Amino acid sequence: MSSTYKIKEVKRGNTWTSTQGGEMQSYALILEGVGEPVQLNKKMPVKAEPQIGDELFGALEEQERNGRVYYKFKVDYTQNNAGGFRGQPRDDKAIHAQFAIRLATEVWIAQGCHKESYDNIEKEAKHFYRMIDRVKDS
Repeated sequence: MSSTYKIKEVKRGNTWTSTQGGEMQSYALILEGVGEPVQLNKKMPVKAEPQIGDELFGALEEQERNGRVYYKFKVDYTQNNAGGFRGQPRDDKAIHAQFAIRLATEVWIAQGCHKESYDNIEKEAKHFYRMIDRVKDS
């Protein structure tokens, strides 16, 4: 069952290569209310390092290796949780806005990076942003 856990200590481990996920970074975490260190693996490049005080939303999976039991943290991506360290909900509007700005910038570059067309990037980004829902709903 998924819960929210607060990080009390962080130790950065080794990087390694997963057969399914590519290059990974391991962390050993001490979480409030959990007596044993917890392993957290993040795909490289890691966008945000875990920090003391951060909150994680997910579940602990008991694992056994070489006769030793340990916990592995599995991030829960349900309930609009983006899987971030702070348990912040996913912000689809921000994602759509970033996508729209990227498209508008690509148009500006394709037009030759002129100062006049640079001034239109925000207007074009808004245009692309509104287009996302129209296309998605059609």
